[in-house]
Amino acid sequence: SLDLLYKRGLRKIHICVGDGKMKSEIAKDLKSRGFEIISIIAPSAIISKTAKLEKGVFIGSRVYIGREVNIKELCQINHLVSIAHHCEVGTGSFFADGCRIGGSVRFGDYVNLGIGVVINRDINIGSGASVPSGITIINDLQDGETYKSRKTNK
Repeated sequence: SLDLLYKRGLRKIHICVGDGKMKSEIAKDLKSRGFEIISIIAPSAIISKTAKLEKGVFIGSRVYIGREVNIKELCQINHLVSIAHHCEVGTGSFFADGCRIGGSVRFGDYVNLGIGVVINRDINIGSGASVPSGITIINDLQDGETYKSRKTNK
């Protein structure tokens, strides 16, 4: 049990769950028990010195994070993702492998991007929005919106 692990001296922990809302609930429980939520950052990741990463993030191998990017707590940025300059990624967001994010994109909390999603620059992606694999986004998405088709943009 978690209490036994804590009694045995485990204090630092990373939550390996892709669902951002569930990860936030788990983090709240772990923090209340005295655990420190830590980040995991692959050695091959390239992160600008001006980027800010909050606690509990996962940054996969060969990720690029540009200047003035702010990644909130409990985000998962999988392998080979590129995030250009001046972006903000909301709490608990999940970016699958190979996503490409243009400059000055704003993501709300708990956004979910599938494999290889491309987001054009200067776009706002609302909290809880979801984009399936292989889609290119050229317009804003509202809170909770699930992108369904390239033809209709909805």
